[in-house]
Amino acid sequence: MGKNILITGGTGFIGRALCKSLLEQKHAVTVLTRHPRRAANKFQNDDITFIGDLSEIKNDHVFNAVINLAGEPIAQRWNDKTKAKIFGSRIHTTKKLVALLKRLDQKPDVFISGSAIGWYGTHTDKVYDEQSHPSENDIGSYSKNLCQAWETEALKAQQLNIRTVLLRTGVVLEKDGGTLKELYPPSIMGVGGPIGDGQQWFSWIHRNDLIGIILHSLDHDNIEGPINGTAPNPVRNKEFAKALGHALHRPVLLPVPGIALKALFSDMAEEIMLHGQNVVPQKALDTGYVFHYPEVREALNNIYQDN
Repeated sequence: MGKNILITGGTGFIGRALCKSLLEQKHAVTVLTRHPRRAANKFQNDDITFIGDLSEIKNDHVFNAVINLAGEPIAQRWNDKTKAKIFGSRIHTTKKLVALLKRLDQKPDVFISGSAIGWYGTHTDKVYDEQSHPSENDIGSYSKNLCQAWETEALKAQQLNIRTVLLRTGVVLEKDGGTLKELYPPSIMGVGGPIGDGQQWFSWIHRNDLIGIILHSLDHDNIEGPINGTAPNPVRNKEFAKALGHALHRPVLLPVPGIALKALFSDMAEEIMLHGQNVVPQKALDTGYVFHYPEVREALNNIYQDN
């Protein structure tokens, strides 16, 4: 039987694909977006309800699930202004959703709220699963503080007796957005080599598997708290660069110097690109999720199979 599902971030890189999958499963989808008409044009033939503000939802409206994916893109040059936008877009939206949950006469069964593996901080050799604690000696602190504040707001839904899932996402791979969209131009020219020394861990996931984990979390009542949205086999950045070159049939020639990335992206390059973390999806595996793309080469070959 189909569920009635409210989604924030439904027009984004992950949200678009999620909406398609939910509709295929005969769920009813409502998307909160700042631009309802523009969003409707992106889903021309799909039966989705678009709203511009949560005030449009009456107290007696029934949602079986709420999925929170809203947020300003992380992959941009960080300065005080962009950091404030990234932080505010996540925290304020989550606060508003929790306020909605409080006033609904009938509470949803589950609240799935986005987060990121930045929650763990960075480390050169430690392996993180959902039982791990944040690193105390990591390189950067902004992304860790952001994720922890984001999750703190989301967890307030637990006080309403709503099953709450925290989706800690790694680098999501698909060619129409995210990291691969940025890497494609230099890689197709044969200059998409490893970033920095290439030894930093790269915890990735095919977008189809991330959608699969969200749907898995939606349907399994025993899943709550954090769940890592990463593939079971993280790789070093150097190995990822080789796999991408192989999928594109291009040589991996020139490494991308860290100093150049810092000039372009400021602190974002230091925290996100030049340092990483080895994160494994233990909870997804333990609860029976079967990955379609557990290895990075097969994931990239699938994405670029028409190349």
